[in-house]
Amino acid sequence: MVQELEIQVSKLTTDNQGLREEINLKSSQYASAQTLVGSMRDQTSEMATQLKEAKEQAESLEEELVEVQRLLSERTREGETMRRLLSDVDERTDSKLREMRERMEAAIEERESRRR
Repeated sequence: MVQELEIQVSKLTTDNQGLREEINLKSSQYASAQTLVGSMRDQTSEMATQLKEAKEQAESLEEELVEVQRLLSERTREGETMRRLLSDVDERTDSKLREMRERMEAAIEERESRRR
């Protein structure tokens, strides 16, 4: 009977030791998991910060693009106005040139008709 109890104690001691090892392993796994979760939280926080910065940069670039488009539109209108003004000046210059040629030709004809 004592021998049976000793066997049971030995078995229970072995089981206890196995359970303690399992507890240690699970505790170690839990600590590793906690470290991994902390690392993932840090990465998530960093990514959130990077996302916020990227959004702010995108908004800034969009505002800059709107401003550049406005300036381009303004320059395009100015260019069209300049083309129109130059065209008007060209037309007036051509008209005055025609008028002056006609007057010169008329003056030459009048001079020649007086000589005859």
